[in-house]
Amino acid sequence: MSNVLKFKKEDDGEPSLVVVHWLDITATADWTEGEEVEPTPFQTVGWLHTINDSVIKVGNTMDEEQKIYGITCFPIGCVEQIQELQLSTSTDPS
Repeated sequence: MSNVLKFKKEDDGEPSLVVVHWLDITATADWTEGEEVEPTPFQTVGWLHTINDSVIKVGNTMDEEQKIYGITCFPIGCVEQIQELQLSTSTDPS
């Protein structure tokens, strides 16, 4: 959780596009030694909807009124880092 609690949702009217780096639960049902079992890292990209002491919510769709839908809710303890992405509106390929 390197920057998770430091990351704040900007209330400048425009939602942030972020990458959430998180760990998923791993379970085994075989003879794998305990020392070999680790959480699985994942990354999710989305528009930041909510961030507080308990959860981070990101959505995969934003409408023309900037309402966010398709929500994924992460327990704060599973999130390792949040990275803000910058969108370029330039159409110049160079």
